[in-house]
Amino acid sequence: MNAASILKFKGSDVVTSTANRSLLHIAQMLTQHGIGCIVIVGADEKIAGIMSERDLMRAIGQAGPKVLDRPVSDFMTKNVVTARKADTTELLMSEMTVHRFRHMPVVEKGRLIGLISIGDLVRYKSRTWKWKRPLHGSTRGIEQLFWNSLDKDRRQMFRFTTEGTSS
Repeated sequence: MNAASILKFKGSDVVTSTANRSLLHIAQMLTQHGIGCIVIVGADEKIAGIMSERDLMRAIGQAGPKVLDRPVSDFMTKNVVTARKADTTELLMSEMTVHRFRHMPVVEKGRLIGLISIGDLVRYKSRTWKWKRPLHGSTRGIEQLFWNSLDKDRRQMFRFTTEGTSS
C-alpha cells in the first residue's frame, strides 16, 4: 500500500492559501472546510509551508489574540516533510510519528498532488485489516493487529517514540 492508493481512496483535493493571508483568515478557512491544516503555496504553486490547528493555537497561546492579524508566513511550518506517490503507508506512519505531525503533503515532480492525514492512514489501514472482536471491551485485539502490521524496525521506533506516554 502506498500514498497513491490512499489518494485514490480519499481523493486529492487540497485546501491551499498564500503566505500573506492573516492567521484569522486561515482559522476561518480551517473552520469552513472542517480540516486540520492548510498547505501554504507561493506564486509558483510550490509548497512554501503548512499551517495546522496546532500551529495556530501555539501562536495565539504565545502572543495572544493580536497575532490573528499577522500573516501566516510568520507562524507556518516552513520545512515541510512531503511524501511521494510511491511511498508506503508504513513510511508515512513512521515519518508522522518521528516528526510528530498529522498531515503530509504528497508531491510529484515538484507539484502538490494531495494531502494525507494520520486519520486517512488509519481509515485506509482499517479497510485492509482483518478485525477481531476484542474480548470484554478491551482494545488488545486492535493493538495486536496494529503491532503486527509494522515491521520489526518500525515497532522498535514506535516503542521508542511513545516511551513514557500513558494510554
